[in-house]
Amino acid sequence: MLHYDIEWHFRGRDMLEMRMRAVQLAAREEIFLAIAQGALKARARRLAPESSMEVGSFKMMVVEDENGEGCAVQVIESRKMMEDLALEKAQYLDKSAEGWSDHERRMWLEAFWRDLGPYLYKWKQIRMRPGPGESITFEIEVSK
Repeated sequence: MLHYDIEWHFRGRDMLEMRMRAVQLAAREEIFLAIAQGALKARARRLAPESSMEVGSFKMMVVEDENGEGCAVQVIESRKMMEDLALEKAQYLDKSAEGWSDHERRMWLEAFWRDLGPYLYKWKQIRMRPGPGESITFEIEVSK
């Protein structure tokens, strides 16, 4: 006989809603505002690839896009800093997140990253990818 756990069903839905809300809150953070502002500055100044700039506390590089057809502004941030930001949003939305086990935290962060990348691209045209090393790269197109 199949056992249907209604509490798990609602907790699963609640976790999904909380994670999506955490993604929305994280996307409003200074790093994503800064990279968008960096793209505007790079366009206005017609900065060439390999140029660097600072916006707020963030250092950025103007790089050639992966196809060599245009430029993008790139920010590389430590995975630890981004994980702390994500977990801060989770704890703000749900105090029980403070008591998560390491396994629960890892599982939640894995799902958070899967949701954050498409959200950033859809709403802010920011691409997200892992690396280099223990970092995360965020990139926004400047020109084609």
